[in-house]
Amino acid sequence: MPLAPETRSVLAALSDPTRVTIFDALSRSPASITTLSRDLPITRQATTKHLAVLETVGLVRSQRVGRQTVYEAVTAPLEPAVADLSESVSTWTSQLALLKRVAEAQL
Repeated sequence: MPLAPETRSVLAALSDPTRVTIFDALSRSPASITTLSRDLPITRQATTKHLAVLETVGLVRSQRVGRQTVYEAVTAPLEPAVADLSESVSTWTSQLALLKRVAEAQL
């Protein structure tokens, strides 16, 4: 069974190591761009672009707090992605077991 488009989007967003680092940091504690940028080897502008990708797929949400925008991780989009991947693993496991039985029968 092919992966759902939402799962593909979440996986694509998390395919970049910098975005994984940002998501991980925000999973521990909400933060502003200034705070996030301090711990990353990229510019604030690049951090903003990575946050936009994560926000587009729903893994991050932002909220204005005074003059700052604070970002926080949202784990809800991961749940269907994990379920989708689990189903794929189950399918592949079954297919590989069948392939093994066929190969062993031909020996």
